Amino acid sequence: MIKINTLRSLSILLFVSITTILASSQYYSYRQFSEAAYADFERQTVQLVSGLERSFMFALATGHRATIRQMATEVIENNNLIYHIEIKDSEQDVVASIYDKTIPTNHGISPQPEFLLKDRRPNIFDLDDDSEVILGSINLTLSNHYTQEKINNAIGSHIAIFAIAILLVLIAIVWLNRKTAQFIRKTEKTLTSITSGAQPEPIDGIGIHEFDKIEQELFRLWSIHSKQTADKELLQAQKKRLMDSVSTDLKSRTKTITGLLDIIKPQLREYEIPPEIEGMISLVENEAKTINAQLDQLIDFEGLEQDHHVYQENAFYPNELINKIDAIYSQKHTPRLRFEVSADENSSLGDLLAITDEEKLYKVLSCVLDNSFDNTTAGTIALSWKATRTRLSFCLNDTGAGFRENEHKHIFDDSQAAKLGMGLSMVKKFVGLLRGEIDIESTENVGTTINISIPIKTMTADKQAPIITSRAINTNIVTLSGDNFEP
Repeated sequence: MIKINTLRSLSILLFVSITTILASSQYYSYRQFSEAAYADFERQTVQLVSGLERSFMFALATGHRATIRQMATEVIENNNLIYHIEIKDSEQDVVASIYDKTIPTNHGISPQPEFLLKDRRPNIFDLDDDSEVILGSINLTLSNHYTQEKINNAIGSHIAIFAIAILLVLIAIVWLNRKTAQFIRKTEKTLTSITSGAQPEPIDGIGIHEFDKIEQELFRLWSIHSKQTADKELLQAQKKRLMDSVSTDLKSRTKTITGLLDIIKPQLREYEIPPEIEGMISLVENEAKTINAQLDQLIDFEGLEQDHHVYQENAFYPNELINKIDAIYSQKHTPRLRFEVSADENSSLGDLLAITDEEKLYKVLSCVLDNSFDNTTAGTIALSWKATRTRLSFCLNDTGAGFRENEHKHIFDDSQAAKLGMGLSMVKKFVGLLRGEIDIESTENVGTTINISIPIKTMTADKQAPIITSRAINTNIVTLSGDNFEP
């Protein structure tokens, strides 16, 4: 865009410069002609005045009016002069005036003399032989009609050329603006095509060398993007096949372990087994279940990366979901760690069913609880919840290790999955898929509080819940203040 503005400025400067030079040169040439003409006119005037004074004095003294008219006409025709003659008496009163009278003809402007005689001295041209008239002076005013016309033409030509130059500049500006707008529209379409993976449209009809370079660069970027996209898709396909193969194999082996334990444990009850051995067997069983849960998380995480998860609504009773979670995580009680679940007494859902994606909501709660149990060795993990007709709200508090302040902005990032586990990164994506909000507050060595709010619809039990699917994922984290969150 900087190059476009520079080109526009240079074009305007070029047009104005050329116009100014042409107009100035023409005006200067006419100015030289005018000065030469006036010099010649001044020289002629000096000669004319001396002759005209004597001739007019003689003509006036003898009363030859025709002679005066003829002399004035000859002066005009021979010298292209416009004149104004005033004849005064000895008292400096004007007694007669002679003006030119210009009239248009087929050949242009034709100057004609006009004689005006003052009424108060009508006898000035009817003198007797014995009369004596003393004339005071003759004022002769002359101007070069031809030279003045040339000067006027020069000024008019200067104005006309300048107006044409301004018009050309305006046309150039409009043309550049249209070409710029055309280029921007073409570029937007091309960039849209590149980002969508389609072949970009050619940017034709621009006619500016810089635009051609930009077009070539856009096509080069599209080629690189297409190759990277193809390589990425191939890598993702290979990664998915590897994940499917490994997860299937591991789940099969863990099921074998848990299956064998289910067979062995009833038989072991017939024998007296030391408590240490029973603890080891329980540990093996729990570890196998943990591996299965982590494999499920890994598959879910991969599905979120590939956008394979869809939002699917179903109707359910929230208290049944909470009871299920309570039954599972209460088994993780230890003498040093206590798990508590509580419902807000102001919950107003009653016998109504909540409508949202129950499976993903369960995964959200499971992931945050798993993270709390992993980072809390002693104290309390408490889950409180509240249901209204429009929203399900959850608040999880633990007394675990917590997070440092500089980690708060990146807790839900994929880049922290290796350090914090995949659970929290998945929570962010699942909450976005549920169109909900999540906020976390944590202090190192004190504990963590996580607030989750999910919008819902409600229905009575005698109606069938609709099924709605959507791939839209909104992963924005919205910080909830105390008044906005309802535990």
